[in-house]
Amino acid sequence: MSNPTSPCPLRPTGACSRREFLALGMSALAVRLAARAETPAVARSAWTLPKGVRITAITSTRYTVSHGRKIGRNSFKDHSASHADPLVRVQTSAGVEGLGNTLSAAALGRTLDELVEQRDGRLWLTGLGKQSLKPTDEAVLLDLVGKLVGQPAYALLGTVARKQVPMYDGSIYMRELDAGEGALREDVARGVAAGHTMFKIKIGRGHWLNDRTKGYDRDLWAIGEVRAAAGPHAQLMVDANNYYTPEEALRLVKDTATQPLYWMEEMLDERKPELHAGYRALRRAILDAKLPTLLADGESSRGTEPTILPLLQDGTINVSQPDIWNLGMFRYLDYGAEIRPYGTLVAPHGWSKYIGAFECCLLGMVMPNFSVIEDPRLTGQVVTMPAVTFRDGFMTPAATPGLGLVLDEAAFKRECADAKTQRI
Repeated sequence: MSNPTSPCPLRPTGACSRREFLALGMSALAVRLAARAETPAVARSAWTLPKGVRITAITSTRYTVSHGRKIGRNSFKDHSASHADPLVRVQTSAGVEGLGNTLSAAALGRTLDELVEQRDGRLWLTGLGKQSLKPTDEAVLLDLVGKLVGQPAYALLGTVARKQVPMYDGSIYMRELDAGEGALREDVARGVAAGHTMFKIKIGRGHWLNDRTKGYDRDLWAIGEVRAAAGPHAQLMVDANNYYTPEEALRLVKDTATQPLYWMEEMLDERKPELHAGYRALRRAILDAKLPTLLADGESSRGTEPTILPLLQDGTINVSQPDIWNLGMFRYLDYGAEIRPYGTLVAPHGWSKYIGAFECCLLGMVMPNFSVIEDPRLTGQVVTMPAVTFRDGFMTPAATPGLGLVLDEAAFKRECADAKTQRI
């Protein structure tokens, strides 16, 4: 990457170089990932998209995924212990079955090469695919093609930038409000035992306490609790879900400066232009304090709206987070390349999505400016991922053809009796 000097509202001089921005704005982990992306890429494996393989049946249903405990509250909503995710089983004329989230009825009877095409060493949606498919349809196509050509799904998305992808525990909500003060340490301890070294903490307790001052103090207490349980070397992030005021956000920067946060997420609502000055002031305060903290936002956007794009372009928001099922993997690949010149990282929002979190991992394997996966800490009995390992904060997919998902037929019959099948 080049390091041009460009006008920047975040410095009193009106200019900051890309090199300065990256040096000040990227945490140790982000720098390490960027360095990995610059290392020689893993060679692409030779494969050819098969012609004429037709989709002959689509079975759609939902199955239960569980966090293993009640998650608790963020700044505006309470969250239960489990929910139902979508699941699709797709049969083909080649006798290969694919698993994924959904597949639109418009794909029934179509051949795979009508929906996706191979160019420049990776898969792309065709014009028909873009018109007729939803973002949640893409996973099963990767599973099918990968199984047909004997390649892992990530190898179909481009040159591999890294073989393992960092992942944080996204399940640290406000459970102590219901279960007592020891709940946060218990939740973090479970994450540490699972191999996590990064934790995102929900803040904004003032909404539930009906007192912004007490809520802020309680948020700061929660950050300390997580730090004590996770250890001094863990990376911590916070997510306010747009609850904080500009003044509270600035105060939090100062109050966490001795142990800087990896990122601060949705501190202000970027969809409100009247808050953009506050957002830029927050970024300026972080830079002036020479802290490595990033600002992350955009999970409710597509990342290109006029309410967020200027904040990415000028370096105010450093991590863009459109939901993985909002953009989809194919669009995300293009989007990441579009915003990379701004020095922006991507970290797709993947909360409450079992297969969706793995889709984020696939992007992390091939996108040079990928930051980190959000782990919703979900498990299920119908679908499992035995080909994926997680250790020391990193997810590593095996080179299993397709997505590497395994379906338990007995659990499918038990949980998915209402499954509906369409055939040609």
